[in-house]
Amino acid sequence: MKNLSTKKPRVTAPAVIEKVLSLEDLVEIAHVLQVERRNLIKMRNTILNMACAFARQSVGWNPTLETKASTALKKQAIKLANAILCDTEVAPESQAAAQVCIPVISPLRSSFLMLEQRITEHDKSMAKLAPQFPVWPWVNSVAGFGGTGLCIIVGEAGDLSKYDNPGK
Repeated sequence: MKNLSTKKPRVTAPAVIEKVLSLEDLVEIAHVLQVERRNLIKMRNTILNMACAFARQSVGWNPTLETKASTALKKQAIKLANAILCDTEVAPESQAAAQVCIPVISPLRSSFLMLEQRITEHDKSMAKLAPQFPVWPWVNSVAGFGGTGLCIIVGEAGDLSKYDNPGK
């Protein structure tokens, strides 16, 4: 049996963000956060897609509709599913469909909202971690590029200093 005690302990993100860390640890934390964030987004999107699919059928969508009508019903279904999942007001044109959808979609609400909250927490942790990367001053100077984006890139690509040039 393999001795697990010799394995380097996993760095946990939120607990260590306050400390000054090595670049290796920063990259590892960004990777852990991004993998977890990606999985949370997949789970959230699965719930949203299931809710939208059910709502589409409830508002009368079917694949044989003309493009304009199909698009309008898809948009209506998305708004209905989001209203039920986020516990907001249902649009007047979706009230009848809501009666069918609410008993089916509303049990998914707590999971959906928990996933939304966890994604937001990961985004905040990433934004808090980003200023510790050596590339931060440049990232911070680029409009529209922030800490979360930097951590997503580092989390997916690894240590950016290992790339010799922009072409790699």
